[in-house]
Amino acid sequence: MTMVSYAQNHEDVLLDRAFPRGKPGFYIDVGANEPVRNSVTKHFYELGWHGINVEPGAHPFALLAAERQRDVNLNVAVSDTEGELTLYELPPDLSGGSTLSEANAARHREAGHPAPGRTVATLTLAQLCERHAPATIGFLSVDVEGHEREVLAGGDWEKWRPRNPTSPHWYDETRLQRYLAAHVARDRDLGRHRTVREFIAEFRGLSGTAVQRKVLEDVGCSHQSLADFELPGNTVPFVDGVARQQIENGFVLLATSDVKGSVLRAH
Repeated sequence: MTMVSYAQNHEDVLLDRAFPRGKPGFYIDVGANEPVRNSVTKHFYELGWHGINVEPGAHPFALLAAERQRDVNLNVAVSDTEGELTLYELPPDLSGGSTLSEANAARHREAGHPAPGRTVATLTLAQLCERHAPATIGFLSVDVEGHEREVLAGGDWEKWRPRNPTSPHWYDETRLQRYLAAHVARDRDLGRHRTVREFIAEFRGLSGTAVQRKVLEDVGCSHQSLADFELPGNTVPFVDGVARQQIENGFVLLATSDVKGSVLRAH
């Protein structure tokens, strides 16, 4: 069946493979930005899903409030504590880059983009779920331009956990390490010969970047085949190195449906 992908990196296509059609579910989108452009949830909304959209930016929130009437739309930010933070807000055509990170805001200003700051209210992911989420959450997306670690730190992962392990941007560091280890095991079982360099190049946002080069320097085994690693054994430095860089840079690789079984067995 043909589908229209709205998400920036086709995350909705991968998620669509994990959920059966005709059974609408519930999503949480932290850093939702606009309701259509680059939206991970637009496709699912069209299929009858509903959920929570969290967007502190004034312009994109107004669009969400107008177009997502089945959803709960919250004009706040999510962090590790309830309170207030400074949001550095970019112009409407660049609203996806608005950030709670002073360092990110400084880079935008250096590039010639105004990023004025204003105070916004914050709540934790656990509070968000307690107030608005049902018992079953299909998937959670977190895309907050440098504040991902704080969002995840504010979650109650024992009580509120998305049921689908292929969801984007919600892995804590331990789960991401297990996910990467599952790839190592799968390459070995299938007799594949991807090198560490080739594997890291598949990570969203890392291919050909300074971050990728830093990962390769850290793990020191860029030309070694994944299938050569023993589990757990000497996999740990490689997995830790990649996981650390992924968390620090806000990138999380999406598991496709053919890997999901390996991920589950790795737990």
